[in-house]
Amino acid sequence: FSLAAATLLGAVTAWMAACAGGRHRDGAPLPEWMEHANRFEQRRQTIPS
Repeated sequence: FSLAAATLLGAVTAWMAACAGGRHRDGAPLPEWMEHANRFEQRRQTIPS
C-alpha cells in the first residue's frame, strides 16, 4: 500500500508541476505556491547595498 500511495503522490506532483510549467511557458503568471522563491529575490533587491 505504501509503495502505491507514494507512486500516486509522485505522479500527481509531476502532473501539477508539468501543468504549471506549461502555463508559465505560455506566458501565464506563476501560481502562488511557486512564487515563494521570488519573494526572497525581491527582498534582496529592496535592501540597499
